[in-house]
Amino acid sequence: MQTYRLRLSILLLTLVGLGLLLNLSHLDLRFSEQLADGLNGFVYSKHWFFDNVLHIYAARLTAILGLGLLIFNAWQALAPSANRKIIVVFRYIMFSWLSSLAVISVLKRITTLPCPWDLKQFGGMADYLTIEKMFSSMYEVGECFPAAHSSGGYGFICLGFVALALGKPMYKGFLCAVIVGLVYGGAQIIRGAHFISHDLFTIAICLAFAWFWAEFYLFRFNAFHLVETTK
Repeated sequence: MQTYRLRLSILLLTLVGLGLLLNLSHLDLRFSEQLADGLNGFVYSKHWFFDNVLHIYAARLTAILGLGLLIFNAWQALAPSANRKIIVVFRYIMFSWLSSLAVISVLKRITTLPCPWDLKQFGGMADYLTIEKMFSSMYEVGECFPAAHSSGGYGFICLGFVALALGKPMYKGFLCAVIVGLVYGGAQIIRGAHFISHDLFTIAICLAFAWFWAEFYLFRFNAFHLVETTK
């Protein structure tokens, strides 16, 4: 197995393992309790910066980026003199990013895990649920798991595979996605909209789809050379 595949496998297992640990041990809940004021809920849930800037406007920016990505790919596909390498790269980014967001959005609409601000101890009506109950018909859909907002940033983890295909270190491509994802996700955690484990599973999903499309699309074109690191 190539070195990067082994490292990615370990990273994926670590993300899922940490997510399970936080959820099943209720450490998720303990952390959220530090951000809330008891039954008064989360004091920053409606804060102008976390709500308006890092949530509403950031979501609009994500939508604009998605639309721009679709338009650019359509234009490149129709342009007679389009660079083949550019077409492959941006088509890969579109496949990876949009499929990650789509799956996360679907899961959010069918899973039962609630948001922190919906819990009884924070003024809501829901009980804390562990992950084995996320598809249980005994509970209402929570519309919270996994974290969708941060996927607008983590979805660009695919840039790490673009870097790898071009012979560059993967971390240079990952860095931007991780920073944006942490800002988006951190804001939602502070607001009480998500637990930390929700974001960990979102990162894992985005990474899995980026890896899948890299193996079965990006790396299959002769225009690229997958540089194998043996160190």
